[in-house]
Amino acid sequence: MSTERHTFRTGPAPVVTDEGAFGPLPPRADPRGHARRPRSRVRRATAQLALVGTVWLLVMSAAQISTPATALPALGRIVAALTDIDGLIALQTPAIRAAAARPGVTVIEVPGFPVKAATLTAEAARSGSPDQWRSTLLSASADAIYGHGMSAFAQEAEGSDGQPLSTPGNTALVIEALTASRHTFAVVLTLIVGIGVLALGARVALLGEDASRFVAIGLAMLGAAVLAAAATVVAAMFLLVAALFGSSQLADEVAAVARTLAWTPLWDALRLGVAGLVMTLISAAVAVWLGTRLEDADFTHDA
Repeated sequence: MSTERHTFRTGPAPVVTDEGAFGPLPPRADPRGHARRPRSRVRRATAQLALVGTVWLLVMSAAQISTPATALPALGRIVAALTDIDGLIALQTPAIRAAAARPGVTVIEVPGFPVKAATLTAEAARSGSPDQWRSTLLSASADAIYGHGMSAFAQEAEGSDGQPLSTPGNTALVIEALTASRHTFAVVLTLIVGIGVLALGARVALLGEDASRFVAIGLAMLGAAVLAAAATVVAAMFLLVAALFGSSQLADEVAAVARTLAWTPLWDALRLGVAGLVMTLISAAVAVWLGTRLEDADFTHDA
C-alpha cells in the first residue's frame, strides 16, 4: 500500500504574537459580499450614459417643438416676415376685390404670395377685411408648410443658397425642423434612444456599488443636461450671428423664432439637471453614511 503526500502551496501560516503579526495575512473579505468593480468601467459607462442621454434630450425636445401646437405659430411668423404680408395685402387689395367681383370665381390666389396652397375664397375676399385675409393666408400657409416643408412654396421662393450664415439657408433649416415628417422622425428616434438610455442606466447600476451607483447615474443626468443646454445655446447663437449678418426683417424673425423654440430644450435640460443634482447629492450622502457604518463595524470587530 502506497501513501501519497499532497503539498498545498498556500505559503507559511501567519504567526500572531504580542509584538505583532508575522507572515502574510489572508485576504480580507468584502463585508458587502462581492468584489469591488473596477472604477474605470463605472466611469466609462457613466460617460456613455451622459452622451446618449444628451442625444435623447435633444431629440425629445425636437419632437416637442415640432408638434402642431408649437410649430404652426412659428411657421406663421416666418411666413409673415418672408412675404411681407401686410405690404403685399395692401398692394393687392384692389386686385383681390376685382377678382372676387367676377362671376363664377370661387377661389382667389393672392398675386405674389409664394405659398401655393394659401388662397382666399371669393366670399371671404368680398366680405372679409384685410386682417381676416392675413389670418387666413398665414394659417393656410403654416398648415401647408407643416405638411410638405419647403415644397409648399412656389418654385421661385423655394430653396437655399447653401452658404453658411445665409438668411435663406437658415430659414429653410428652421422651416424643415418644424414639419410633420421631422416630428415623426424625432418621436421614433426618441423612443429608440430612450431604450439605449435605459440599457446604459441598467449597466451603470450593475457595475456600481450600493448608493454609489445612483451617484453615477445622477452625474450622468447632470452631464447630459449641461451638454444639451450647451448645444442649444450654440445653435441659437449661430442663428443670432446669421441675423446680424443678414440685416433683414426675415433674418431677425427667424432668429427670434429660434430663440423662442430654444426655451423648450433649455427647460428640459434644467429639469433633468436638477433631478440629476438632487439624486447625486442624496446618493452621495447615503454612500458616506453607509461607509461610516461599515468603518464603525470593522473597528468594533477588530477590537
